[in-house]
Amino acid sequence: MIDRRTMITAALAAIATPISTRTALAQAAMSRVTAYAFSFPALEGGDIRLAEYAGRSLLVVNTASLCGFTPQYAGFRYSVGKCRELRG
Repeated sequence: MIDRRTMITAALAAIATPISTRTALAQAAMSRVTAYAFSFPALEGGDIRLAEYAGRSLLVVNTASLCGFTPQYAGFRYSVGKCRELRG
């Protein structure tokens, strides 16, 4: 179990680290993985791999896909339909 002294020491060490160093460390960690490395289970089975959409506009929306109580998505569905019409 971590005691209060350990927590305070860790917090002070984090504060004492220069912001530029923390930013550089965070950016280095983030730059290793892109969104294209992710995939999601498709409703029809299989996976949806974001790498397949490289170079294209992509909007990922997390919804309760199997829930019938989503009237708040009516505007979103309308927008998706309009985009499909424009693409042809």
